Amino acid sequence: MIEHEECQQKGRGTLNSNRPTKHTKISAKKARSMRVQDSPDTFSLDRVVPYFQPIMDLEHDAVWRFECLARYISDDEVTFLPNQFLHLIDDEDLNISLTTHIFQAGLFHFRHMASHWHLNLGPEDIQSDVLPNLIYQHLQERRVQHKISFELAANLAREHKKDVVRFGKLCEQLGIDLFIDHFGSASGNIQHMLDLPIKGIKVAGSLIRQLPDSLETTDFVQHLADKASEQGCIVVAEHIEKMETLRAVKEIGIRYAQGYFFSNPQASPEAEEAD
Repeated sequence: MIEHEECQQKGRGTLNSNRPTKHTKISAKKARSMRVQDSPDTFSLDRVVPYFQPIMDLEHDAVWRFECLARYISDDEVTFLPNQFLHLIDDEDLNISLTTHIFQAGLFHFRHMASHWHLNLGPEDIQSDVLPNLIYQHLQERRVQHKISFELAANLAREHKKDVVRFGKLCEQLGIDLFIDHFGSASGNIQHMLDLPIKGIKVAGSLIRQLPDSLETTDFVQHLADKASEQGCIVVAEHIEKMETLRAVKEIGIRYAQGYFFSNPQASPEAEEAD
């Protein structure tokens, strides 16, 4: 399952804002309240396509990786975000099918590129053998080449810790990075989360947006970043929408960042990565 993207103010989303893309023929206000209305009889995974948003290396001012995001394109070319169509996925129990569909679409898009890319997973994905078997298959065919990373929401990691540990160890064996998304968005033991078999964390946008105006939040994010760095974890700041937010992130010393400030999600990952 592709996890719901976190809403943002006038900006992007990784389960992003409810703002439509530039291809949408309806107003932003109307799009925010819309959901895909197709019945299960007409809904098709073929209409779900990958979009890509760069994760930036602030030290080199270049694209580091991409995050692969799911979008539903209707017959009249309106683009819907996950929170506007995942009710149909849930109703038809298509969560794992959606993940494998986007996984294979991502492989196709990056087949001739050296780019590293991220894909969000849900609880069904880490509890099933479908995705690991698919990864094994593509590794044998040398189509993955250790270019993919997976992301799990922080609440999923807390609620399914045993599954996350098992899946994280599998990822380590395969040379695949595992990240915790929306890190710090809810109360919980930070150290326990960092002790999971993960490569990095993505600090929640709800915290990042407060940095320019809240010393308390800045101190907390600094603490998160320091603890993660001590564990050897990569730290990514999510949902950068304004220059003042970017400045605050740089002052904390976070190297990687993502958000609408840099780029909207695009249908094709055209930018080159940083080394």
